[in-house]
Amino acid sequence: MSSQTAVGWDIHRKFSQLSVVQRSEQGEIQVVKRIRLEHADRPGMRAALSQLPPGTPVAMEGAFGWPWIADLLDELGLDPHLGHPPAIKVLAKNEAKADRVDADRLGRFWLRGIFPKSYLSTPEVRNLRERLRYRMALVCLRSGMKNRVQAILHRQGILHDFSDLFGKGGRAFLKTLALPAAGRAVLDGWLAQIDLVGEHLAEVEAWMEEHLEADEIVRLLKTIPGIGLILAHVIRAEIGQLVERFPSRKHLTSYAGLAPVADDSADRHRLQSHAPLGTDRGCGLHSEKQELSHESPSIAQPPDPRRPRPQEPGQGRRRSRAVRAGLCHLEERRTVS
Repeated sequence: MSSQTAVGWDIHRKFSQLSVVQRSEQGEIQVVKRIRLEHADRPGMRAALSQLPPGTPVAMEGAFGWPWIADLLDELGLDPHLGHPPAIKVLAKNEAKADRVDADRLGRFWLRGIFPKSYLSTPEVRNLRERLRYRMALVCLRSGMKNRVQAILHRQGILHDFSDLFGKGGRAFLKTLALPAAGRAVLDGWLAQIDLVGEHLAEVEAWMEEHLEADEIVRLLKTIPGIGLILAHVIRAEIGQLVERFPSRKHLTSYAGLAPVADDSADRHRLQSHAPLGTDRGCGLHSEKQELSHESPSIAQPPDPRRPRPQEPGQGRRRSRAVRAGLCHLEERRTVS
């Protein structure tokens, strides 16, 4: 199919609405066909998509559930492209909202050359993220359960001096506590769940040690203070394909949320707080780092929170610059190689 034809794909949970859009020789863009595909009918989807010539560009929004559709399109020889939802929303803010109109719009955006493309990760990258994000979710679950154990002690007015309440000494202390029957039952239940999640975490980490190799990007990430082997692999998976995804180091630091935002007005010039993280998974990296700091010797130990150190002026900015410099160094090494 020529470059003057494209398919707009509007994804829903149970079905997808497709619009085959074509540009005429006079430059007029029109919808030549609309198709509704039921996700439960995979043979029907394959039959309908097989009628499209190989290489047909398919423009779809980066909504929930797109990966399996992208894999199916690749399998059938089509050319899937992922759109950036916030940018698409801005372009379509003055247009009508309906399923068939959404699919039409995506196809028109592609033919006009204004389709805001987003990164479409490869199946290998997505599979790696699946495992590492599973680990991050387990870490968050365990942190929440540990907080609930601490809350039980607070409600009973019980104080302790353990730096790690869930270490060997802390667990012995928890076992001998005199608590009301309800408190003891709940505490034992949370401790059992913490141990169970810990077993799953150990399985994931064993898989990581066996299958993940420390490539050049992982090695460079580990040179940043506070980033060890596990966290480096998590960041590496979220970055994905460095060369294909980020044209320059500025794009990478902006995605990582390390690029300051200008906040200028009249004669006032200042830098606001850092931009939002380019991925919602970035927020989980902070809790990931805190958890790993107590479990992995490859992660630098944080200072004791009970003994806060005064922060020097500009210390936070210097730490941010150090991380940004590490990412820039990573980009420079990639460019040279």
